[in-house]
Formats: sequence, structure tokens, C-alpha cells
Amino acid sequence: GWTPPRCWTPPPTAPPSSRSYTSTLTRARGQIEWRGSRTGATRPWSGRAPHRPTGSTRRRTSSTSLKKGGGASSQVDYVRTAQESIAGLQLDVLFYLDLTMSKFAHLVASGTRLAPAQGVSHGHPTTSGIGPSKMDYYVSWGAAELPTAHEHYTEGELLLLPADSMHQYYVPRVSPDARASMVDMTEFMDAASARREFLAAHSLPGTATLYLCMQKPHKYSPAFDGMLAGVHRADPNAILVLHRVDQDGEHNHARFTDRLVRAGVDLDRVAFLPTQPHSL
Repeated sequence: GWTPPRCWTPPPTAPPSSRSYTSTLTRARGQIEWRGSRTGATRPWSGRAPHRPTGSTRRRTSSTSLKKGGGASSQVDYVRTAQESIAGLQLDVLFYLDLTMSKFAHLVASGTRLAPAQGVSHGHPTTSGIGPSKMDYYVSWGAAELPTAHEHYTEGELLLLPADSMHQYYVPRVSPDARASMVDMTEFMDAASARREFLAAHSLPGTATLYLCMQKPHKYSPAFDGMLAGVHRADPNAILVLHRVDQDGEHNHARFTDRLVRAGVDLDRVAFLPTQPHSL
């Protein structure tokens, strides 16, 4: 496959697993420091990190950048264009954020090395599946990992951010007086009014007990279907409020409801909701 000229020479190997190190990665909001080793320990190491980054970029790709109806050739062109654009930046280090949240970002990253040092962090808390020849580091949070976590990552080295602090910048989503959403700038409805409106909109009795699960349906384990049916059996007033399948149309929604029926869920006691505004 195609490789940027400056990346033809393989990067230096990662530090020995018996050592740990500190490196700094520059971002728009400041700097992050990470410490880590294959064992997850954080011991001092006086040696220089193998890839001392002097700059980085946050690069996201999205399927929305592709024209609808584009075939395989247009996707290949898109990935290649993205790779060439990133390579043209002549980065010392490329840090992919939320790589597994976009299949096109994953294609860009897995296709070739675009900087001498490359790392990835979590969108989904799982390995990118990309090997050490193209991905040097996976940056995770120490409090979220087991001692054997390094066995489950394909990247060259698992780096652990300190377990005793939150490493993500928090953007407030609620107004200081807790009365309005800062996402859609709409005042929250009080719980009692929201319940009355919901029951009326779905022609449900006032005695209904609402059980809400707005997780995306494609993330439901089949074992969870039986638990939903169990709620119906245990509570005659139970109304399940579930997320409506809003991807790929009615076909997938029908498949989801068929699955629920097979597990024993009473669809007459299920209300399906699409994605809701943050203020609701």
C-alpha cells in the first residue's frame, strides 16, 4: 500500500516493558501527560521517550463527507485523499481520538502509517485492532483497565493515564441554575408535566409504571430481550419505553420487534421513542 515518504523507515521500537515513561502530547486545550508500561506500572525512567512529539492534530473523518450513493471506488478515493492530506501536514505524532466511532477514520488509520509516531485513544473502550507496525500506542485510563489489559490490545504499547483523576475535559450541559439545557438552549420540563404529556401522547393509563432504556437497539444483547419480557411478567402495569431503531429504516425496526416478540415481550405494552432533544 501507499506510504508517505517520511514514514518509509520503520519507527524505533517501543521502550522495554520493564520501563515506564512520560510523554507530552499538545492539544488545543493544553497538554496531557501519560505514563505507562506493558505492565501498567508507573515507574520513573530517565531515558528519552522513543517518539518525543513536538506537535499533533485531531483528525476526524465521517461518512457524511461522502456523497450519498457513492460506491466502493468513491470510498477508496475518499480514504486516499484523507491520508494524503494528513501526510502533507508532516506531523511528528498523530493521535487518533475516537477512532472506532467511524469506519472511515478506521480505514484511514489502518491503511498506512501517516506519522513517525501514532497513537489512538478511546471512543469505544476497545483496541483499534491495528498492529504495532502502524499504531504505536493506545492511551487509556488507568482506573478502567485490569492488570492484564495489555493482553487485549493490538497496538505496540498500552499507555495509562493516572487512575486518580478524570482525564477528559468536561463541557457543562446544564445551565448553572439547572433549569435549562446548554445543548439545545431549551428549558427543562418538570418531571410531572413530562410524564403527563408522554402518557397522553401514547394513550397510556395514568397507572402505568414506565421502564426506560434508551440505549441503541443494535447494542442490546439477546440475553437482554428475556429480561425485558421478565419485567412484563413481573409487573402487570409495566410499560417499556425503548429506543426506536432510527438507522436503515423500518426493516431493521421490524427485525428488532420480531426479536422482542420471540423473547416474550408484549408489544402492546412497549412505547418506542426516536432520539430525543437534550432538554427532554
